[in-house]
Amino acid sequence: VPRDDMALLVLRVPPAGASGLPPYPVYTAEYPAEVESVPRARREFVTWFTDEVGQPADAETVLILAELVANAARAARTGFEVHARILDDSIEIEVVDDGPGLTGELPPADVAPDPEAEQGRGLYLVRLMADELSIASDGRRTRARCRRRLTAARRPPVR
Repeated sequence: VPRDDMALLVLRVPPAGASGLPPYPVYTAEYPAEVESVPRARREFVTWFTDEVGQPADAETVLILAELVANAARAARTGFEVHARILDDSIEIEVVDDGPGLTGELPPADVAPDPEAEQGRGLYLVRLMADELSIASDGRRTRARCRRRLTAARRPPVR
């Protein structure tokens, strides 16, 4: 008597980028609006990144954070918050302050700041290094958010 054997294989494919493991924790910290908060925020972010990812943050990511934090410390009335999270292939950094916000629009990304000016380089540098940058203000709070792709050399191991 002839017999046919049949096997059925069922494969569940997770959504793109989902490793099936819990995501990296979100970094959140609050700081007073003072210049001393800038190096403190930078150190705490670097420690968080290193602890969570298992390797140090690259210099450009740290510079992005430092520039956004320096702007917030200068513009905030009382304080600012820093949030960061690692996504599948990028890091998102957000800095929210209670300052009045930007007046006008950001200068064009292809126009370098005046080399003689005392200020005006921070957001220019962030725009060069980040893949996305958005700034929104309602007169009471300003939110700067950027995203930077993590190259293979900077990408955290899959969790």
